[in-house]
Amino acid sequence: MAYIGSRPADKALQSSDIEDSAITSAKIADGTIATADVADGAITSAKTTGVGGDNTPIFNVHLNADQTLNDNTATKIQFNTEDIDTDNAFDNSSNYRFTVPSGEGGKYLLQSCIRDYDADAQLQERRIMLYKNGSEFARQWFYPEHDHGGTATAYMEFGVSLSLNIIVDASASDYYEIYYYGNTRDSGTFLVQGDGTVRESWFQGHKLIT
Repeated sequence: MAYIGSRPADKALQSSDIEDSAITSAKIADGTIATADVADGAITSAKTTGVGGDNTPIFNVHLNADQTLNDNTATKIQFNTEDIDTDNAFDNSSNYRFTVPSGEGGKYLLQSCIRDYDADAQLQERRIMLYKNGSEFARQWFYPEHDHGGTATAYMEFGVSLSLNIIVDASASDYYEIYYYGNTRDSGTFLVQGDGTVRESWFQGHKLIT
């Protein structure tokens, strides 16, 4: 290269000499920047916005006292106590449902566990059900004993716990609720157990990073 006058002295290139956005990813060959080339603390949280993801929204709610259910009736469980609700997406006072917030559609892991009990009525069939937008979407059930024709032949005086775990593909404004069903010997009522200290009946979920 020709110079007018004396050749300029060599000078190390400083970061301030490089115009913002002058070096794009297309100018950097794959594998040319190793971990050792990046100084500790050089990449701050401001530089990683949008990289990766998080598992929010997250919610975890439970029943803090027993709820009475009628025989042979699918009843919504009124989870009235929140342990976690990052996006204020669970209604724990009126509808007792999780609603997917605006802009938060995607895959969700939803989990629930219900503990029932009735020493007098003696429960037979039980079902735990996930409702989506007002309709049954998933179910797990339990029979203590039945014959080959499906007719129940046994009842249980003590309670059982039923759980349900499922991954759903949810859109914004979709809502999810937990219902429970029990069939008693005397067509009476029974309890879904709740407690203010020990989590006996609960519902939780979070968005998955995909």
